[in-house]
Amino acid sequence: MHDKTKFIYSLLHDTRLKDMKENLVLDFTYGRTPHITEMTNIEANLLVKHLQDIKESKVRAMRGKIIHLLCVYGMVLSNGKPDYNRINNFIQNIGSNNPRKKKLFTLSPTEMRKVLNQVDQMMIKTLNA
Repeated sequence: MHDKTKFIYSLLHDTRLKDMKENLVLDFTYGRTPHITEMTNIEANLLVKHLQDIKESKVRAMRGKIIHLLCVYGMVLSNGKPDYNRINNFIQNIGSNNPRKKKLFTLSPTEMRKVLNQVDQMMIKTLNA
């Protein structure tokens, strides 16, 4: 259960729901306990699935906005669809916001947020130029 506890804490961090931990655990244990370490494997697995779904929906929205902004910036194929090779190359070389040079679809929520902020700033500067 120790690894699962660490994983749940990691997901709580990624989803920015750390302050909701006790309430979430209470919900998934039907009020039995507010402690992750006292969850059954089934309860913990259900909480993990719930947090992963939240994490993916947040990441999906940020990823979509990055793709949209970079398409507006001109990173499209001749048929108007996103040029994922150019987008990934750009994302991998974005600098300090992606120091491990990850591709767009492998960024963590924290990394995705940083990259999105940088792309937003780049677009603002371009529009104001």
